[in-house]
Amino acid sequence: MDSKELEIIRTHVLSASVRDAAKVFGCGRSVRTWKKWEQGEHPVPEDVEEMLLNFLVSLEAHIEAVKLQIDEGQSPDLSFPESEDKDYGYFLRKCTSVYFTIMELIP
Repeated sequence: MDSKELEIIRTHVLSASVRDAAKVFGCGRSVRTWKKWEQGEHPVPEDVEEMLLNFLVSLEAHIEAVKLQIDEGQSPDLSFPESEDKDYGYFLRKCTSVYFTIMELIP
């Protein structure tokens, strides 16, 4: 993952500040370090890339599960498993909600 991909995921998928992204997805690294990754001063570490890619896979699965609930006439459940990190779950719900909001605007 390069610096631009990291910035795109943070700004356009997560809609997160650098501070929030570093806290949840930075694997213990500082805001300053996250900024250096986005500026291309340091490469994005493999553990951070893996965490973000795993999040994107989880997000896709969550969106598909909510679509299925809607197709079956159920109320969508945006909750996340209790074992997951609270902040991670927040981003999962937030991104899923944004996805469905955008899709309603597209004919």
